[in-house]
Amino acid sequence: MEVLDHRLSGVDFIPTKNFRGTITPKFIVIHYTAGGSAKSSIQAMESRGVSAHLVVDRDGSIFQTVDFNMRAWHAGKSSWQGYRDLNWHSIGIEVCNYGWLHQLGNGKFQRTGRSGTTPVFEADDVIVADHKNGRQRNLGWEIYPAGQLAAVTALCETLLAAYPGIIDIMGHDDIAPTRKSDPGPAMPMQELTLLLDRPRTEQEAETHQVIARSGLNMRAGPGQDYPVLSVLPYQRKIFVAGNQGAWRSVDLENDQAVDGFVHADFIRPI
Repeated sequence: MEVLDHRLSGVDFIPTKNFRGTITPKFIVIHYTAGGSAKSSIQAMESRGVSAHLVVDRDGSIFQTVDFNMRAWHAGKSSWQGYRDLNWHSIGIEVCNYGWLHQLGNGKFQRTGRSGTTPVFEADDVIVADHKNGRQRNLGWEIYPAGQLAAVTALCETLLAAYPGIIDIMGHDDIAPTRKSDPGPAMPMQELTLLLDRPRTEQEAETHQVIARSGLNMRAGPGQDYPVLSVLPYQRKIFVAGNQGAWRSVDLENDQAVDGFVHADFIRPI
């Protein structure tokens, strides 16, 4: 997979009317659809006046509805790392999954309510867990199939390579913890966030420039508690080798060796 002109090559593009404004992506936000197939979920989002950039079906099929440099309407009232209204700062990925389910007492699981009734799930297709935000306890959660998770991982890898400014991967339940439960305990978010730490190849390393006029501390690790190795002067050219939260690993000579870490707020692509 690759991104060409802010679209993913080789996947169906189903345009939506529910977008407005341009963005520079800094985050990836993972959701579940709380519904069935990708196409039915896309239709439901269209009718509700919302959207996401990507929708991943249970078999791993991928659909795009909004260009990656355009603001989709998936996050709602939200905040993360000092940013508010994450629609302006993120790429949204909807993953087809029904989410939380009631235990029926016969070893099966289902959810019924005003939003509709899910299929009945066998125990092997569900995990029982408390949600990390504490609002939903001892519920079943539909398991994400392996092929679907592989597609989500590949998407995140592709987006990180195409948009080196992305600094974090979060769930909707991270950025709106009092409102949302998706993608829930069945989504291996920790494995996805580990992608932020992967080294970039020489071809992926992107040239940046220091924009701190007083110079920029390059530290031994990704945080202010690490010692300062050197001060990079204003307009110094550097190569970003990887992402680690709000920090970037720096390759000064583009020789695929990490020389230190700098904060992303004080560099820009050139």
